Amino acid sequence: MDTMIRLPVNSLWKSFRLMSFLILLTNLCYADNPVGIINDDVVFRTVLQKPVQEINYNQMTYIRQTFTDGEWENMSQTIAMYDDLGKIIEEISHSWKDNEWVNTAKHNYSYDESEQLTEKLRKVWRDEEWIESLKINYIYDDKGYLAEELRQNFSSDEWTASSKSRYIYDEKMNMIHEYRDRLIDDTWEPSLEVIYTYDDQGRLIEELSGHFRTSGTNVTKRNYTYYDRDLLIERAQSSWNNDLEEWKQYRRNTFTYNDQGDEVEELEKWWFEESWKTSMEFTTSYDEHGRISEFLQFTYDYLGYDGGKGKLSEEFRNLFTYDSITHIAENTERTPAALPLTANYPNPFNLSTTINFSLPEAGHAELVIFNVTGQKIRNLLSEEMTPGEHSIVWDGCDDSGVPVTTGVYFSRLRTFDSTVSGRMMLVK
Repeated sequence: MDTMIRLPVNSLWKSFRLMSFLILLTNLCYADNPVGIINDDVVFRTVLQKPVQEINYNQMTYIRQTFTDGEWENMSQTIAMYDDLGKIIEEISHSWKDNEWVNTAKHNYSYDESEQLTEKLRKVWRDEEWIESLKINYIYDDKGYLAEELRQNFSSDEWTASSKSRYIYDEKMNMIHEYRDRLIDDTWEPSLEVIYTYDDQGRLIEELSGHFRTSGTNVTKRNYTYYDRDLLIERAQSSWNNDLEEWKQYRRNTFTYNDQGDEVEELEKWWFEESWKTSMEFTTSYDEHGRISEFLQFTYDYLGYDGGKGKLSEEFRNLFTYDSITHIAENTERTPAALPLTANYPNPFNLSTTINFSLPEAGHAELVIFNVTGQKIRNLLSEEMTPGEHSIVWDGCDDSGVPVTTGVYFSRLRTFDSTVSGRMMLVK
């Protein structure tokens, strides 16, 4: 499933929780969602008296390991780099071979002048050079929502379209239809169709997939159940039995959270021999800044077991580290000063959140909220400000007063000579 640009369609992507974040880093062929990683809950930038050319990155490194013969062994590594708005710029993946990291794949992301993602380019490492292999182009409607994804493969020195997805929204901007087509003999043929259904709170409750435009048959169905706090408690997956003409549930995922609303455990169970058997268990740990630090995956061999988890067969872990890198191309006379943008509180939040910041001197300040595609959502502040501490409350609405959907958002504070950003999660 695609991770990047669909977060504007609210709780459809709330169901992705932690795994959507990991799908981003495993470089699946579908579009990824650049979930912004801000290096710290308090972001400090150097304020310069004279303008300089400055390129800022936030970098995350993710290492996957397997537990073998009593010790952890490296498997793969992904280094993801983000700009100061949290938009992903580049991912480089490596495999562990002969006790060193070896290039495997790279993704580069391009944006238009309104900071919306327009292209994702995949390259593979072959014969000591990067070779282009896959390209995904993103097309938006006049409201700035994703309307189409076009996937192309590179072969014989040219790009050839292979498949595309089209998206339809309701009046609340919930995605309600996804149409997937394949290019066969220069003709676009219907493939899969997905229908999304929401409750009166805008939460995704059903995802129905089928070949409705051709054979009219169902394929799979996912149903979502939530806690009172609107956190996902269960995702149940069913397949359509043509002979019985009914849905058969075969997989169930349940989720547990800490007091901050962060997922700490997921259990995946499969229906086998008339009972639910635990097949996989995921646990997540966080650092002092609320960022993922470790993700553990346990796989169980449940065949022949009557309930329970069965025998542990595989064990994996993912380790996350974060860095900030600032490159200054022209280093002229400067006088540094701190311009902090502290973490909003609460975070995650439901109705409203308070953004705190400090200005070292008087001047014009602008505070803007963006979604993960870079689309401007709300202008919270644009005026002359006095030096010192300030607080601004965001009520979770856009500039038209319409409540925005569940997802990740970014605050950007811009003054005459500096820009800082923060990341927040709205959960309905």
